[in-house]
Amino acid sequence: MTAGVGIAMALKNVSGALDHAIQSMRAFGVTEIAVSDASGDPSVRERFAPVADLITAYFAEPDGGQSHGLDKAFRALRSPVVGWLNHDDFLVRDGADAVLRALETHDVVYGEAEFLNMRGEVVGYHPNVSDDLARLGRENLIAQPSCFFRNALYRDVGGLDYDLHYTMDWDLWIRMAQAGAAIAYTPALLSGVTLDPDAKTAKLSLSRAREIQGFLSRSGASLGERTNLIVESMKTALLWKLRGDTPGHPYFTVWAHKHGSRRASAVAEGNRVSVFSLEPVDGEVLVWRRGADQADRAIRVQVANAAAFQPVTLELPFAITDLGRVRFEVG
Repeated sequence: MTAGVGIAMALKNVSGALDHAIQSMRAFGVTEIAVSDASGDPSVRERFAPVADLITAYFAEPDGGQSHGLDKAFRALRSPVVGWLNHDDFLVRDGADAVLRALETHDVVYGEAEFLNMRGEVVGYHPNVSDDLARLGRENLIAQPSCFFRNALYRDVGGLDYDLHYTMDWDLWIRMAQAGAAIAYTPALLSGVTLDPDAKTAKLSLSRAREIQGFLSRSGASLGERTNLIVESMKTALLWKLRGDTPGHPYFTVWAHKHGSRRASAVAEGNRVSVFSLEPVDGEVLVWRRGADQADRAIRVQVANAAAFQPVTLELPFAITDLGRVRFEVG
């Protein structure tokens, strides 16, 4: 079978971010797309015109929920390597080559992800991503849009559980691990995730808390572990809402704090930081550093010919782990 990466999408309530998600798939190197569209809006399909040649299945019909819609799309894909995107996720440019190389010797590969606010500004790295797979049963340490796996493995483990609405990705990773899949972590930045205050994951809902509690209980987590994760997930949801209203209009924003700088050592190390923009960049990037005295100081860094969705590594004249906050803006 010809090597390629297929992407499944399940759509219902979509925003303007969908257009960037569509553009990023071609930039990444996706070779096949299957869509389950339960929006009831015929204009949604029209937005896929830039990648019409990649679409092998488009279901414009109601579904039984996100997991059901995704599973329908997954089972229409014929690519040997697959993953999925939500309408407000993005993939990095030319990431498919690294994914395909990793899956020559593994069954699942996952990498780093960035969080973006509603204006497309990067506000930090995904805090949960880790290579400590021994914790997978207690913590979802794989960022879903940065995870790719063999199509045959997805089918072998039975696909997504239709009864799960918040933890279906986590449940899938665990069943793949239990089936003996060889899982590899890469420090490469593979995707961005929009912190939409209206997104399902951002909801401070009892149904979400109950599903996480039930999932952890079945996996053998203690009461203390279950409680801690619920508290952390609620804190993340609250930050999600707050960061969606972050002031300013930069292309890049990186938050470095005790938790974030530890988590992001692979993509923010020493004086180097990797970020990506949703728009092309060619010229000066203004770097604002907020120090311990809360004063902002600016320097200029040159970026040459960075295409949209392309990771950019900036070398700064100070250590990233020393920062309270750094903001990168073009112009």
